[in-house]
Amino acid sequence: MSSQKIAEQLGVFSLVLAMLAFVPAIAPFTPALLGSVIAFFGAIIGAAYGQKRIAILTIYIVIATFLVSPVSIWIEQFINLSVLVVGLLIGGVVIAIGLFIHYRRSLPYLFPRPTSHS
Repeated sequence: MSSQKIAEQLGVFSLVLAMLAFVPAIAPFTPALLGSVIAFFGAIIGAAYGQKRIAILTIYIVIATFLVSPVSIWIEQFINLSVLVVGLLIGGVVIAIGLFIHYRRSLPYLFPRPTSHS
């Protein structure tokens, strides 16, 4: 198996792990933060091997997980937790859509369509 394929699988695994850690981290379930730390390092390794879009989204979700976790209790002085969660989720969706559009625009350059010479 090539290192590119392994990096892709690691990036996807890190993204899924970060998303799975987000929801339990809202409740006082701090072991979910360990999953975020592992996902962060997986994203860094994946980015080093070319999986930059997945890494960007994973790192955003890891940061969001820390912001809504009980570790960041100080943030509740400034914003309601439910508003923060909804805002971070909307921000994540916007980033994901932007990265997907960037990916779709890069496809013609990666895989040029054959031209027919009639």
